[in-house]
Amino acid sequence: NKPSTGNAEWDSLNPDPSSSFAPFEVYNLGNSEPVELMTYVQTIEDYLGKKANIKFLPLQQGDVENTISDISKASKLGYSPATNVKEGVKKFLDWYLSYHQQ
Repeated sequence: NKPSTGNAEWDSLNPDPSSSFAPFEVYNLGNSEPVELMTYVQTIEDYLGKKANIKFLPLQQGDVENTISDISKASKLGYSPATNVKEGVKKFLDWYLSYHQQ
């Protein structure tokens, strides 16, 4: 109901990665609570009944040690996360497996 508009003040020499001159917007979606990567891996392993073949390596260029979603922008549109990580991973895997069995 509210089409995005470009940021007329956007500067390509000093870009703001959260906006653009184009009429699009980026929204960070999550639940605003950090989750350990191994929690995701364990959840997938449990759901599939398989152990992951894990090879730990030093951080690679571009890797980050910690991330957290900032949903303040999306919450202004009424976004309010209600799905926990385990349920979200289960729903994704249900969809993925169903889609790729076709």
